[in-house]
Amino acid sequence: MRNLQKLKAINIFLLLLLISCQKEIIRPEFSRPNTPKKINLTLDNHTKRIVIATTNNFNSSVSGITDSTFSQAPIAIGGADFLPSYLEILRKEYKDEVLLVDAGYFVNSKKNPVINKRTMKLYEILSYDAILLSENEILNLQSDHGIQLPFVNSNVINLKENRVINKFGSTPYIIKKVNGVRVAIVGISIYKSKLKTEGNISGLLFDDPVASLITMRSQLKKKSDIIVALVHMQTKCSTNGESDLKECPDNNEKLKKLVKRFPPNLVDVIIGGDSNYGSEFIQGIPVIQNFGHGKYLGQLDLYYDTKAKKLINSNTKIYPPLKLCSRFYKSTQDCHVDKDHGAKRKQIKESRYQLDVAKFLDSTIVPSLDIVNYLKAN
Repeated sequence: MRNLQKLKAINIFLLLLLISCQKEIIRPEFSRPNTPKKINLTLDNHTKRIVIATTNNFNSSVSGITDSTFSQAPIAIGGADFLPSYLEILRKEYKDEVLLVDAGYFVNSKKNPVINKRTMKLYEILSYDAILLSENEILNLQSDHGIQLPFVNSNVINLKENRVINKFGSTPYIIKKVNGVRVAIVGISIYKSKLKTEGNISGLLFDDPVASLITMRSQLKKKSDIIVALVHMQTKCSTNGESDLKECPDNNEKLKKLVKRFPPNLVDVIIGGDSNYGSEFIQGIPVIQNFGHGKYLGQLDLYYDTKAKKLINSNTKIYPPLKLCSRFYKSTQDCHVDKDHGAKRKQIKESRYQLDVAKFLDSTIVPSLDIVNYLKAN
C-alpha cells in the first residue's frame, strides 16, 4: 500500500515537473497564413455571404513603415507596397462577396498635397466601394485632383443649400449589390468642439447622428437589405500615430453611448474610424475597427438569409485586425510583437531572428511594385 502511494506521489511530481517545463504556446497574432474552414451553414440554398473589408485612419500612409523591433530582422509593413497584395488575395478567395470600405481620415493634414494625391490615387486603384467624408477630409482636401472616389456622409449639412454636403461628389448613402444582396452604406462624422476655430467648417452643421441615421433608415428601408454605418468618433486616437495597441477608452465609451441611443434595427453593422482595436458586439450590432495608419486590414463576414430576408446573426464572424506584413518571423508566423511579450521575444531570438515569407489565406505576399512605381510617377 505504501509503495502504491509512493508511486502515485512520484507520478504527480513528474507530471507537475513536465507541465512547468513546457514552453508557452505562441500563436500567430494579427496574421492568417492559412485559409480557415468555412462556416457550416444550415441554409446554404438561401444564404449569401458578404465579406466587409475595412480600413480606417490611413493617414496618407502610402509609404508604409519599417518595423525594427529587432534590428537583426527589420520588416516592412503596410502602405501601397502591401495593402494591394492582401486585398488581391482576399478578392481571389471571396470573389464577388467582398465590399471594401474606409471609415475616414484617409488623408493627413501634415502630409504635403502630393502625398495626399497619391493616397487618393491608391484608393481609386483599389476600387473602394465607399469612403467616409469626415471633417478631416472636409478640412484638408482642397482638391479632388480629378480623381473620383465614392465619398459618403449622411449628417453634415450645408446650411446655405439646406442639404447634406456634396463636396467631391459625396452622397448621403451608397447602395452596392454584393453577392446578390443590396448593401447600403451611410456615413456619420461626429462634431467636436475644436472645430469652432476652423474656418472651412463655417456654414456646416453636424446634425445629430441618431436623427440622421433614422432619416437614412426611412429612405433606405425599401431600397436595401443591409445597412452599414461608417462612424468616426474623432477622438485623440484619430491622429495619434503612437496609439497602436493602446486602448482608447474615451472612444469606446463614446461609441457605446451613441449606440445605446439607437432604436431597434437602425443599422446592421458599424465600421469605426478611430485607431484602436474594436471588434465586438454593442447592443447586438457587430462593430469593427482597427489600428489604422496603413498597417492593418479589417474583415467582417455577414450571412444573409434571402428567404427570411434577414441576417443570420449567429454566423457573423469578426476577425482580429490583419497586419500587413511583408515577411514573417519564421518561428511565430507573424510580424507582431508586443513590448511585454517576453516569451515570444525569446522564441524569435532563439530562432536567430529567422524570417520567412508572409502568407495570407495560403497565398504568398509580394510587394505591389507596379502600383508603387505608378504612384511615384504621378
